[in-house]
Amino acid sequence: MLRYVEVGSRWESVTAGGEKKQGQQGLDSLLERGGDKALEHTFKGWLSRADDNQKFALIALAFALALGPLGQGLLAALGVLFNDASIPSTVQLEATFWLILITLPIALPVFVCVAYWGRLSLYGMAFVVALCVFWGVSQQDYVNTQRGDVYCYAELHGLETTYESECREFNQRGFASDASQIHGPPPAAAGMLAGLAFSYTAEARGFLMAFCGVVAAASIGYLVRRQME
Repeated sequence: MLRYVEVGSRWESVTAGGEKKQGQQGLDSLLERGGDKALEHTFKGWLSRADDNQKFALIALAFALALGPLGQGLLAALGVLFNDASIPSTVQLEATFWLILITLPIALPVFVCVAYWGRLSLYGMAFVVALCVFWGVSQQDYVNTQRGDVYCYAELHGLETTYESECREFNQRGFASDASQIHGPPPAAAGMLAGLAFSYTAEARGFLMAFCGVVAAASIGYLVRRQME
């Protein structure tokens, strides 16, 4: 069915399906604004009490999101570093979720190390890091799902950034083969395993995306650590 809708001072024809799509987009936008207001209410008090280190961790997280899954490029990401920590938006939260998930083999061990360093023995931390790496690798079959407007692959070429919306296959067999050849004391082996995880994550997600995953995980880990103090 053909209908007419008012656009400013004009009337434009749209199909019934198009009208429905516009209505859905309007609803999504309304929900997003409502979510942003809820986040503002939740984080406003916390931000007023946060010190400079906590605010810098938020800025670093925003930098990683802009450069990685949000695909805003290097110049936009560098601009984030000169801004005050902003209250997280629903878009940023979604991007954080996907960035951690698609870089999980290296993001998870980095988060654990930053958040819990000193709370576990060196050997205990090595065991947890190794467990996080292998579990993160095992989850990479599940990341090829709908991600909204965020990217899954990012690689830097000079000042130009290449983005891809589709995730590349993570070479789990190759990782398992290389990991089986790592030997030595548990702390050293865990460190080499984390390095191997970064290498394979960078191959599948792009070096830039893997780097952003590390920055985001370290930032979140620091914020969690401060909350536990």
